[in-house]
Amino acid sequence: MDRDQLMSMTPTGQVRVLVMELLADGGIHSRKELVDYAKNQGKRYGLAPFREGHIAGGVREAITNMNCVKLDRAMYRAGQTENAVNMGNMGRNDKNDVMTMPPSVSEQAAAVCADVRRRMTDLSRQIDYVTAGDEELELLARIRECVKKMEEFEAEFKQAGV
Repeated sequence: MDRDQLMSMTPTGQVRVLVMELLADGGIHSRKELVDYAKNQGKRYGLAPFREGHIAGGVREAITNMNCVKLDRAMYRAGQTENAVNMGNMGRNDKNDVMTMPPSVSEQAAAVCADVRRRMTDLSRQIDYVTAGDEELELLARIRECVKKMEEFEAEFKQAGV
């Protein structure tokens, strides 16, 4: 999306487009992440600061447009909900389209584990190993242990396939 296209939209529309851009990555995102992303991208494009109503409406519209699956309180992932799948499959001889099936519980859990691994890895990269003190090195070891456990859990959830 270029700046001129965004400038021609209402503030709510701008928020919606920016949030949809983030959700398109297929990852799991908290509502706060969606809001922060829209605000940061808005600044990057030189848009006027968004009001709370614009943010709330834009995020709500983006979540609806992307057919997000609510994984937990204020945690979303792009993909169709079960009702959207059923409505979209009407008239298809009652066969479910594999591409639009909602993620299983195991897939959702594996995605959460992958997201935690990514976030913890990003956190560990912020610690300068060369200049780190004892407390930071201990924290780094704990982070690495957490990442390893998340990898194990993710593999177990993928294997379960429930």
